[in-house]
Amino acid sequence: MSQDKLTKSDYNRYAIFVGCLGTITLTTLLDLYLSLKYSEYLLRHEQNIVAVLLIRLVGVSPFTAMKLAGLLLALLILITVYRYKASTGLMVILPVTVFQVWLALHLLLAEPGMYDGTTGPLRTPSVAEIIFTPH
Repeated sequence: MSQDKLTKSDYNRYAIFVGCLGTITLTTLLDLYLSLKYSEYLLRHEQNIVAVLLIRLVGVSPFTAMKLAGLLLALLILITVYRYKASTGLMVILPVTVFQVWLALHLLLAEPGMYDGTTGPLRTPSVAEIIFTPH
């Protein structure tokens, strides 16, 4: 597509996409930082069954390297989908970004020992409490 054919909505769509990519990247970097910072507690508090299996098999550092590789692969896939068809790319990336924002808030408002039945500083429930509490 030539430069002179781009519309304002094209630029807006692109800005939203880039913002979503940035949000996903920053959330993943926060998650990686916390995984390394609290690596001695990670296996006890990790709630993802696949992550627990990987940590037991390879250890925390290789696990975080796999998470980083997963981020890069996800970004490449998202960019490819967006370049193929921008509207589809936005439909894919927006729910991922919403989940990542939720994850970032959960990580930021949690404290390392919250999964033992206590809650974070702002009474933030753990992921397990959200999933398993009857509504």
